[in-house]
Amino acid sequence: MLRLPRSLPVETRLRVTLHASAELLTLEGSIVWVRPPERQGPREMIGHGLRFTGLDESLSKSLGSLLAEPL
Repeated sequence: MLRLPRSLPVETRLRVTLHASAELLTLEGSIVWVRPPERQGPREMIGHGLRFTGLDESLSKSLGSLLAEPL
């Protein structure tokens, strides 16, 4: 999930950069859902579901490692 300052339409394609401890991961994806506006408070960022696309084996492993790191 991404939290963004404005609502983007479903199927919008994005390129995002994630800051991993050892590297920057630049990944592509598309918006698959948007949190309904009535479920957010004032000045709250808007939740968006992001489906990663075009992941090769190397990016998949790097993303998996990033997601497995403790906060």
